[in-house]
Amino acid sequence: MGQSIFFNVLVATGSRAIVILLGLWATVITLRIISVESFGIYSLVLTIGTFLQLFADFGLYLTASRALGAAQNISTSGMRHIVSLRILLLFIAFFIGLLIFLIVPSLQDLLIIFLLLFLGLVFQSMSQLMMGVFQAYGCIWKATIGDIVGRSTQVAVLWYVLHVQKEGALLWVAAAFTLSLCVAYITHIVLVPHRRSLFPQISISAWRQIIKTSWPIGVMLVLNVVYFRSDIIILSFFRSTEEVGWYGLAYKIIENGLFFPAMLGGLLLPHVSSSLAKQTAQRTQQIVSQGLSMSLYGAIIITTILIVFASPIVVFIAGQNDLFVSIYLLRVLSLALAIMFMGNIFGFALIALSRQRVLVALYGILVLFNIGANIVFIPKYGAFAAAWATVATEGIAMCTAAFLVHRSIRYRLPILNIFLAGLGALVAAYIGTIFPTSLHIGFRLAVVGVLYAGIGFTFGLWNKATLSILRTTSSI
Repeated sequence: MGQSIFFNVLVATGSRAIVILLGLWATVITLRIISVESFGIYSLVLTIGTFLQLFADFGLYLTASRALGAAQNISTSGMRHIVSLRILLLFIAFFIGLLIFLIVPSLQDLLIIFLLLFLGLVFQSMSQLMMGVFQAYGCIWKATIGDIVGRSTQVAVLWYVLHVQKEGALLWVAAAFTLSLCVAYITHIVLVPHRRSLFPQISISAWRQIIKTSWPIGVMLVLNVVYFRSDIIILSFFRSTEEVGWYGLAYKIIENGLFFPAMLGGLLLPHVSSSLAKQTAQRTQQIVSQGLSMSLYGAIIITTILIVFASPIVVFIAGQNDLFVSIYLLRVLSLALAIMFMGNIFGFALIALSRQRVLVALYGILVLFNIGANIVFIPKYGAFAAAWATVATEGIAMCTAAFLVHRSIRYRLPILNIFLAGLGALVAAYIGTIFPTSLHIGFRLAVVGVLYAGIGFTFGLWNKATLSILRTTSSI
């Protein structure tokens, strides 16, 4: 029997904190190996690769997770068909990317970088498919081992490049990214439950059935990444590579914060699906309400930290004092991150409710809005236009999804507790600013986090009553 959602959230949060620290360390080393301009190129190629990876996802991860919850299990052959379809789609995505980098003159010199990065994204894509199994069987701690080992590998390779290898720095940075994801994938394969279900099995008829179920989720994810990533591509057309690097740095920090709502939503999805299948409305409402509360508590402290400590965070990561633009961009994007914390939970709830087609329509409208706003305002206002367009887009998405979920699941938010959490975050952050700036920023942020946790415990924000369902809900 797996552990409770709350236990898995604690384990995943603690281990993810380690992964984030290792990721920040990797970014710190990277920005000492390559210039901000080269980092902009790296961000652009990785963004294109991510577009293609999302095409290959096609909603298969979320389809498998929902099936695990709604049907209480998923047959070995069913999972094997999903794996084989994912591999086929990755091959198609690879050839599309290859054509893009061969045909577009400005990208031809970046072909080797793309090949290296996309190989890493293939490993990441296959690991993601396993994540649904880890989440459904309540053993997310096993998945975190692979993430930590993989990220540690990246740091080790980058450290070697910084101190030993001087030639081809950008290629080595890409190679470190790919090697880390390869190591993580191998570790996940070793630790995943029901490993036999991940051996690919080809069946055209089974693929048709899977695609019939997953295509709305796939389209939704593609549309989501279009409006979430198109800003960097549009920015690269109208502004300098250096400005892309400034935006890419702030964006990279925000991406690290997205793990919490994505992880929590992924853990909740099979349980919400199971509860809906059993028609237990009260339990569904409690799971979603407590999940939203946890996500909000995380959003409050992370957003507060990013706004208050933006300057020392950017200086620590980039090792430069002249990246003031990234500091202000980080503060703007932190608002988008706070909205995403809630939006992700609502999005997973809509998928559990089989409302993917509504999400497709919503994201289609958001794509048009976001791309239009970026094209109109980026030429004049640059990266700040991209940042504020992201905030506006995420705000519209979250509010709409919240309304749609509430029509089916009468979730409740503890307004007083949210106010107390905000007050606690401000108090903790203020105390963190009192410490001498000579103290390492990591230590100061750790103190802020501990203070926030202590204040929340004192106010009773997290206790047996407020987290009762998440503490008892175990694997499906």
